[in-house]
Amino acid sequence: MKHIIELFIFFLFFSFSVAAQIDTSKNFLPNAQLTINSLPNGASVFVNDTLLGTTPLTIFTLPKHEKRLRLVLAGYKEWNYNFAILKESQNFITVIMDDRYGILSISSDPMDAEVFLNDSLIGKTPIEEVKLDRRTYNVKIKKKDFETYERELSPQRILMTISPKLASNISYISFNKNLNTEKVYIDGKEITNDSLELRTISKGIHQIDCSQPGTNRTLSENINFQADKLYSIRLATDPIIPSLYSALIPGAGQIYNGSYLKGLTFFSGALVSGIILNSAINNYDIKYKSTTDAQNLYLNSNDEAHALYYRNLVLQSRADADDALRYKRIAIGVFLSIYLYNLFDVLFFEPNDFLKISVSNINIDTELGFLSEKPNYKIGLKFPIK
Repeated sequence: MKHIIELFIFFLFFSFSVAAQIDTSKNFLPNAQLTINSLPNGASVFVNDTLLGTTPLTIFTLPKHEKRLRLVLAGYKEWNYNFAILKESQNFITVIMDDRYGILSISSDPMDAEVFLNDSLIGKTPIEEVKLDRRTYNVKIKKKDFETYERELSPQRILMTISPKLASNISYISFNKNLNTEKVYIDGKEITNDSLELRTISKGIHQIDCSQPGTNRTLSENINFQADKLYSIRLATDPIIPSLYSALIPGAGQIYNGSYLKGLTFFSGALVSGIILNSAINNYDIKYKSTTDAQNLYLNSNDEAHALYYRNLVLQSRADADDALRYKRIAIGVFLSIYLYNLFDVLFFEPNDFLKISVSNINIDTELGFLSEKPNYKIGLKFPIK
């Protein structure tokens, strides 16, 4: 009987031990850590009213449910905070014990950005654990070639950290070596040859002007530059569109290219020669019909006198028709000459140049200043000469 009682007690003890282990695995995060710091150090740390030590202190095993953290230091108002660790990771809390102040850390991506509090410069990122009065501040983070980050915040006794990723404010522009121009201007400012291959430009709309040697022609485009994109500009020739215009309306291709006087000359010549050609065709049709009518009268004449008269009328009508035919052929030749020379001019003599802009995404290494094209995004935009 004594052995049975001892065995029963052992079984109960073993069951409670296993239950406790199961409870621990379910309700505790064995790999979670919480590091607690205070300014100044030496504050007593209580979790759920259990004293665990003094700051700085790292707690390695934490229950999953919400906990009440309390820091107590002589001469300062105690600090209370309810928190819950939801995943196994390293967690950090820094508390300033003087309740008149808050604590703030500021970083940025990229680093070395100027930090302004209420428009006063306090340093460059990263700024660690700066002590501030507990009131509302306007925070601005500024860096050249990046948009200004701005927000309102009120520092608290627990460390607050802000770490924005600054949005780029610049694009990149390069001019291909085949751009045979005397001068290149961006927003009216001349660009030297040594900076044509690659240069930065602020995002937004900018006017690009390229003058051509030996002419008064300037290629000009307004381009809306987007951030973190590379705009490659080169000179291209494409006579297809102007040629189609000139094929439909003589002189239209020259006008499209900006040669207004030449285009109007071709248009006027084609218009006048077309009117003359139309008149010559109508005149020939009339003369040909007169010849046909005279021939019918001659064939249907009843006596010799009428036959002789209509014979002379046929000869005169044929002579008039032959003159009208020669006039018609001359008019056709003049019109075709003007039309074909109009096409020849727009294909070979008319400068059909335009600025071709290719746009690519780029990778930027803010530490090394390295950039490279992303091959997965590239489009071509054609802009005709203005």
